Amino acid sequence: MKLHLLIDVASVELFADEGEVAMTEIFFPDTPFNQLTLYSKEGKVLLKSGKITQLKSIWEENEKVAVEQ
Repeated sequence: MKLHLLIDVASVELFADEGEVAMTEIFFPDTPFNQLTLYSKEGKVLLKSGKITQLKSIWEENEKVAVEQ
């Protein structure tokens, strides 16, 4: 099974089976993310490969400062 997991500062999106199945969760964390843990409730899972890509912000630098204030 091929999965795409997109993690943002306040949301997680999971796409499976080439987008046939999609799930979104919104949350408001107290601390920034600095690690990822994957597990299975039943049986074993083999992770064949993984890739972490940092996305660029859609906000211009001067807009980012205005939003944070």
